[in-house]
Amino acid sequence: MASKQYSGDGLAVKPSPDGARLRCVFQRLNARVTPQGLWLISTKDGAKGQPFRVVACAMGRGVMETLPSSGKVEVAGQVARFIRTELTEEYSVSIDGLKQDFVIEQRPPGDGPVHLELEVDGAKAEPLTDGARLVLADNERNMVYNRLKAVDARGRELSAKLEVVSGNRLALILDDTSAEYPVRIDPTFSDGNWVSIFGAPGLDYNSDAVAMAVDSSGNLESLQKS
Repeated sequence: MASKQYSGDGLAVKPSPDGARLRCVFQRLNARVTPQGLWLISTKDGAKGQPFRVVACAMGRGVMETLPSSGKVEVAGQVARFIRTELTEEYSVSIDGLKQDFVIEQRPPGDGPVHLELEVDGAKAEPLTDGARLVLADNERNMVYNRLKAVDARGRELSAKLEVVSGNRLALILDDTSAEYPVRIDPTFSDGNWVSIFGAPGLDYNSDAVAMAVDSSGNLESLQKS
């Protein structure tokens, strides 16, 4: 992918005294991970530094079990982890955004689809056909939370969808029939106006430039195929 060709400090995951720091200059986002989870901060012009987040708060099938509000933070290479009993959230950055992987370690008891409830703070959630729009309290910036994909331990893709329950609540609904655990569900945060040229209709894949983005100084860059 084009994101793998980029090198520089515009995309970074680094340990910090209280957990981890993430930087995604292409989406104008910074983030911090603490024992209370992930908080994102818009760095777009006009932003005031007010944080926002989407965090898993409950999981189950019909009967929901509240998840612990705190956990342990680990950094392994370019991945930060927020680890709680039965659920790990993993965070990584690419040109296309900040990916939030929910890793369910063991099959939840009961029958029917798995529901993972997500609490939204610092933003208002609105439904989109392929995910959710997040209207930030900070300068009313529009982010999108989508590109949802779910796979089991064998790499088999599973059926999953994201629903907007209310302005501050989302739900990931997973069909885990015959799935082998652990299961991974991975939506991504990106700017509401972001368009990745890589993979876009009409792109000449024989050309050198496969993606365009701005650098930390606001300059437009083309990222090259290897």
